[in-house]
Amino acid sequence: MAQNLILLVVGLVGLTIAADRFVLGAAQLLLVWNILRSWNGGEKAGADPWGGWSLEWTTSSPPPPNSFIEIPTLQVAGIDDRQEAATTLAPSAEQVPKVETQTASPPSGKLETELSPTSNAGSGPANKYSSLSGIQKKITLFIYSSCEKQGGFESGELPIKDIAEYSNTSVPSTKKSVQRLIQKRIIGKVRYKNGRGGWTVYSLDSSVSSEILAEKTGDKSMAVSS
Repeated sequence: MAQNLILLVVGLVGLTIAADRFVLGAAQLLLVWNILRSWNGGEKAGADPWGGWSLEWTTSSPPPPNSFIEIPTLQVAGIDDRQEAATTLAPSAEQVPKVETQTASPPSGKLETELSPTSNAGSGPANKYSSLSGIQKKITLFIYSSCEKQGGFESGELPIKDIAEYSNTSVPSTKKSVQRLIQKRIIGKVRYKNGRGGWTVYSLDSSVSSEILAEKTGDKSMAVSS
């Protein structure tokens, strides 16, 4: 009787081990499927897919020899002028200004128009374009280029992902930089669409546009003082 009980226990253990092998094998098939799917049609990762703020995430992917083409400069300045992501040290929790965010997104496809007090209509920018650097300057140039294509001071419908790719930084860092540019009245939000395939139309202050044009052409007389 005891011998039969031992054989039964050993048989159950063996059966459990065999079942575990099938489960483990099925998990490996899932891994192989995920690799093939990512290889053939997965979304291409940018230079900073994790949204890291530290220096090693600011270079391109793959990085050039010695990681950087030019030696990066780290600066610590006031909150308004602080260079984020690629050109700053990590700000502490006390130094980061509070930014209002939307808690609820409208249904996909619904167009919203934002009339914000930070819009540059009726007031000049709080900062000159020449005072910008790093990511904020890249974003402003990208929006200027879009406005130039539209033939006015309003950009086309720009997804935040496109702005992040042009600035070679993460989407979270790009959102923070855009918000600070709005606070400085360098740019303004005209209208936007939330949800999948979302975009924003930005406005660019005329004096900022004149500064950029003067910088490109080398004609300083075209710059408009704010």
